[in-house]
Amino acid sequence: MQRQHFDPFDTVKYFWSTLGLPQIALESLDLPHDGEYYSSSFKVDHLAQSSIAFSALAAALYWSTRHQVPVPKVTVPLGHACTEFKSERLHVLNGKPAPSTWGTIGGLHKTADGYIKMHDIFPNHRTNALAILGLREDATREDVATKMLEWKSVELESEAFRRGAVIAALRSFEEWDQLPQSKAIGDFPILLKRITDTQPFIPPPPALKNDKCLRGVRVVEMSRVIAAPVAGKTLAAHGAEVIWVTSPTLPDLPDLDRDLGRGKRTVLLDIKRSDDKSKLLELIRTADVFIQGYRPGSLAKQGFSSEDLIRTNPNLIIASLSAYGPDGPWSENRGFDSLVQTCSGINVADAERYGADEVVRTLPCQAFDHGAGYLLAAGIMAALYKGRIEGGAYEVEVSLAGIMKYLRSLGQYPDKSGYGRQNFEGPKEVERYLETRMTGFGELKAVKHSASIEGLKTGWDIMPKPLGSDEPNSTKITPLVSYPYIFPSAHPFFNACVMTAISGASIHLWKGSFPMSSVPPTVHLGGISNPISVAARVLFFSLLSRMPYGACVAQVHVHLNRDDMFSTSLAMCLHSAETYAAFMGPTLPTNPSLRDI
Repeated sequence: MQRQHFDPFDTVKYFWSTLGLPQIALESLDLPHDGEYYSSSFKVDHLAQSSIAFSALAAALYWSTRHQVPVPKVTVPLGHACTEFKSERLHVLNGKPAPSTWGTIGGLHKTADGYIKMHDIFPNHRTNALAILGLREDATREDVATKMLEWKSVELESEAFRRGAVIAALRSFEEWDQLPQSKAIGDFPILLKRITDTQPFIPPPPALKNDKCLRGVRVVEMSRVIAAPVAGKTLAAHGAEVIWVTSPTLPDLPDLDRDLGRGKRTVLLDIKRSDDKSKLLELIRTADVFIQGYRPGSLAKQGFSSEDLIRTNPNLIIASLSAYGPDGPWSENRGFDSLVQTCSGINVADAERYGADEVVRTLPCQAFDHGAGYLLAAGIMAALYKGRIEGGAYEVEVSLAGIMKYLRSLGQYPDKSGYGRQNFEGPKEVERYLETRMTGFGELKAVKHSASIEGLKTGWDIMPKPLGSDEPNSTKITPLVSYPYIFPSAHPFFNACVMTAISGASIHLWKGSFPMSSVPPTVHLGGISNPISVAARVLFFSLLSRMPYGACVAQVHVHLNRDDMFSTSLAMCLHSAETYAAFMGPTLPTNPSLRDI
């Protein structure tokens, strides 16, 4: 299907209608066009705005269904959406911009009959590629380039698929279209399939209507790199409790995780160990959604097939992200955004349109990763809606190649009109879209979520921290209010609350009243070893005294002795805040120092 005439709203409408969602919700969507972004003949800007808008509208639909009210207005400006499509490259940690995540020997290489692209950011992929080439671990890029000339492109690609390296042959559209894998990729980028016949159930809405759309939804995410983590991060931006499960035996990408870990609790589990496998199954039993970003079939071999998961949780939504989709001869092959661009003809077509005798021209961002992540999140929310209205559990599948096919179907900008646009080369170009927060790694300045929903909140409550910082707690945490309801997003004082809980100490509050004109001179730790009391009382102190964060932090003496249960302390903090908000009603403090810090 060719969609050259589509604008971003048409794309959202097409996705919405194909999934059978209520058409009236589209009246709530506003897509401002505020500039021209991304230098490419392909409509990456269109994909960015439409995929983020689709996910936000799906969140708004789910919220309206739970509260039995009309779908609120959803706004996604083009410039902000395009910035968020590159968020992993635009953050600043402790004053330092995000470094490159590319390896030293990969990228584009000439072969005996063409070119290939090699991915080497993970050690095992690098090791396997060097073994295929007959090179030592200390080989240089020049060594690799010399050996590549001994291979034909497709033969090297096939050997890499077989031996666990990640290498793709450079192709034109015509060459890609001849492959069986090209024909196996569906025309619609989201596969949504009902897999059980359980009864519909709409959970009771949170007590506060102006919180977040997905509050009370639990997500267990097993993923790495960009695409699937974007899906979890998107659900977290709309209020879902996301538990990001990573393995202590697999390498991570910390520079990507600083951005993609926002909104998530983080748990380390090795599913090849029986006790860790049991912990993961218990988490899944309590979840509404399970996201996985590994190759099709890899988790099934460890006892986590769809059938296994449904036996554990008959109402579960199972969401999968892959490189080449669930069907076809390449379905179980490793792949990444840059390699899908290479093998599918996108890089060649963009270079030909630009007309500068380049071999390839890469897209200005990881468009397939981000597009797949947002569409996977949207598919999950569509499944949540359908499960509550029609019943059943669902599988949702999205692939990088499916996003490529959809982007290609939008056509290319005529002549060279797509070039010369703003590409967002660094964070200084997008300051207006950034927010500053304290994290487990220091001060992080990163891209805010680009979707706004009228009367509701979007954005991330939890900031990145070292992988494995949280315990696998199967008790479902459904706070009735998020801390931004009382406090703004930048929240160093909240970290002080959590650190206080870690100490196992208690807060001895100032005895007596809390006049607006004065605050207690000190807050003391010590005595009672109840972390819930610690966190709740510190928060109460700040609220009742109406003290600015900075002043309150200065008066809390924190002593770190042992690990805590972050989720328990957080839940109690939120519950305390809600109790106070309900008690105070219209007299809720509006001190600018509280709102603005």
